[in-house]
Amino acid sequence: MSNRQVAEMETVEAAVAAEAVQETPERYPNRFKRGQSGNPAGRPKKTKEEEALLDRLKNLTPTALDQMEKMLKSERIAALAKVRIIEIILERTFGKVESSVKVTNTQETVEAAAAELEALFASWDEGGEAGSASSASSIPVVGGDPQ
Repeated sequence: MSNRQVAEMETVEAAVAAEAVQETPERYPNRFKRGQSGNPAGRPKKTKEEEALLDRLKNLTPTALDQMEKMLKSERIAALAKVRIIEIILERTFGKVESSVKVTNTQETVEAAAAELEALFASWDEGGEAGSASSASSIPVVGGDPQ
């Protein structure tokens, strides 16, 4: 390597190092400095109006719960509305339920699924319709009968 190439590499390395040392606010003016809180003053205080509204809502809570209880006992309220009332109460009390599905793919499952798809496509090639009883009979249905 020539002296000129070495000098250029050193210049580039120095520029990269200088850029790395450069203060963050110049490159990203909206970012915080290290160790600095993003909200040093904390959450803003509620206004008197907000406090008064919250107090009124807290005072209405027993009345709202009584109304919900009456609706649940009423014969005139639809079953779906009652289910929704129960959902609201349970979610507010215990939080929303997290659901997860565990999927395990073994080689056997993948091969079985591939074989079913090949058979399904073959039946379509032979003139079978998508969704016909003959092509759908081997496909398992989750949660009930296919018919």
